[in-house]
Amino acid sequence: MSPMVVVYIPIRNNVSWCRSVVFPRGLKFIAFDNASTDGSGDVLKRRGLEVVSHGADVGRVANWAACVEHFVASGAPWMKWLFAGDTLDLDFARTAERAISSEPRARIILGDYVHVAADGRHRVRLFPSGRLVEPEEGLRLSALGNWFHAPINQMFHREAVADGFDYGPFVWGADFYFCMTAASRVPTLYWPHNFGEFHAISRAHFLSAPTTAHSLFEGACIREIATARLKTIAHGDGDHHALSARIESDVLRQLLARSASRNAGGRASLKVWRLLRRLRRTVGRSAAKKP
Repeated sequence: MSPMVVVYIPIRNNVSWCRSVVFPRGLKFIAFDNASTDGSGDVLKRRGLEVVSHGADVGRVANWAACVEHFVASGAPWMKWLFAGDTLDLDFARTAERAISSEPRARIILGDYVHVAADGRHRVRLFPSGRLVEPEEGLRLSALGNWFHAPINQMFHREAVADGFDYGPFVWGADFYFCMTAASRVPTLYWPHNFGEFHAISRAHFLSAPTTAHSLFEGACIREIATARLKTIAHGDGDHHALSARIESDVLRQLLARSASRNAGGRASLKVWRLLRRLRRTVGRSAAKKP
């Protein structure tokens, strides 16, 4: 078993997944059971995992924080998330070791993952090729959106969180804020190899929240915080105002689309609008290719 990477599993009432999920060899697994009432923690114990149990429901974000606090206190060098419903690639231990050894400066590592939804599955790649992202660029990317994607493709070194970590006051965007804060301090490596599968259809919170007004505003707030921090690191305005204007434009566009999608006429208008946008982009690319 590799002492390099400890996989943390925040769990609450996912007993079917606990029974069926395959745990790749070469890794240590620790589950934090948030007062499950269906025996999830007991199943994982019987399967040989270390399980830390809360006596009462502390909430999903507080359970994540308990995992990180345990990791920092443990002295282990790296932690990896595995959320209920998701799966790790069977060769992940070897993939992680290669990623760690490839760039000694990296304190966050992001990989590829397979997004599994009701309409199919596709591989998600963050960038065209592997690269190291320094804190200033990490903040700039965060100002544009959640480039960290899902917990299944994230690894953190102790030094990324040992001096403090924060989920902020957020519910939907808590993991984005956590990643953004860490990446504003330390270099992040993108390692273009598959880490596992994100099963969207198994994630009730993921399915229910992304298009609500609250989730849109949370994402916008985190992007604005990243923009403000970028201004401090860059020692000047730079493109601070342009980034803020883009954030506002994105939120207004998403709110308009959300409002329009509530009735048949609005959905039809959105479909026409999106078709016109695609045609405009196609025409623009064709014109650009002409001598």
